[in-house]
Amino acid sequence: MDILSQIQADLLNQNAVLSDVLRKAKVLAYQLESTELKNWVNRELDGYKIRADLPDYRILRAACIGKWTNGYWMVSGKVVPMHLIEDKKIKDMLTAYPVYDGIRYVEQLAQKHEGHFILPPETTSFINHYVQESGYAYAEIEYAIGKHDFEQVLDTVKNRLLDFILELSENWNTNETLPSKDLLNNLVSVHIYNSQSQGGQMSTVFDQRGQQVSNQYNAAGNITINANNKDELISELEKIRSEIERAKTSQGLNQDVAIEVEYHLLQANKEAQKAKPNKGAFLEHVEKAKALLANMVAVAGLVSALSKIVEIAQQLLK
Repeated sequence: MDILSQIQADLLNQNAVLSDVLRKAKVLAYQLESTELKNWVNRELDGYKIRADLPDYRILRAACIGKWTNGYWMVSGKVVPMHLIEDKKIKDMLTAYPVYDGIRYVEQLAQKHEGHFILPPETTSFINHYVQESGYAYAEIEYAIGKHDFEQVLDTVKNRLLDFILELSENWNTNETLPSKDLLNNLVSVHIYNSQSQGGQMSTVFDQRGQQVSNQYNAAGNITINANNKDELISELEKIRSEIERAKTSQGLNQDVAIEVEYHLLQANKEAQKAKPNKGAFLEHVEKAKALLANMVAVAGLVSALSKIVEIAQQLLK
């Protein structure tokens, strides 16, 4: 089946359009007579209808910001203070952004510097019930999601499909008309759906939301920050954002603090991506992130890493 080689080549081609690659995967799914693979490809192409069907990589960590006003004065970009919101469902909704859209639209979002995903007015009113203060409230709230988050969705889809294609090529004797159902179901389960295999093995990446993780976060001290240009600086910021998420998942960092830190790192990232970054604005966000983590022993390595970011930015950003 030459289509396996075609899909593999497309996935390794940085210029290939993922939605086109998935259409080839759809042809493969029909040739293999795999209902599970068909379902995944169709949902990725057409979009997901319900939250229960969303894979973990399509639920993005998020911060919410808004226009804070008393009717006369307005502050834009104020982070929603999660520690004041007592309703767990609302808090969960504000810290996780579900991506239901088909992969073609996700590709378009990954091309933008920033997107605006505004919450419904009735939701904003409900949030104001918890956070309004001294005549101030939010006129509008939106999710702060960076292009790198959507790029990661695309990368995960590519990686899962590539893992599946490579394992299928290695384990299937193409002299047979079709691979065995057991082999096919196992490969789809492990590499596409990231679920437990029939052999009892677990894929190395899994959704930890809501689970109790026994290992406390302890790797931040091993972060090494090196950057010789602006692109590398942006990459290092993304590395730290990933560590923040890992610290939060491992219960080494309070969720509300983690969300605020992630917001400031996202804003610093956006500033660094500009043609002429404002060094002062960049450093302000990094320093705010660092201040939120100060005096937390479990994440001392992250504080040191952010200090190194400040040092490098002083030299790179003019």
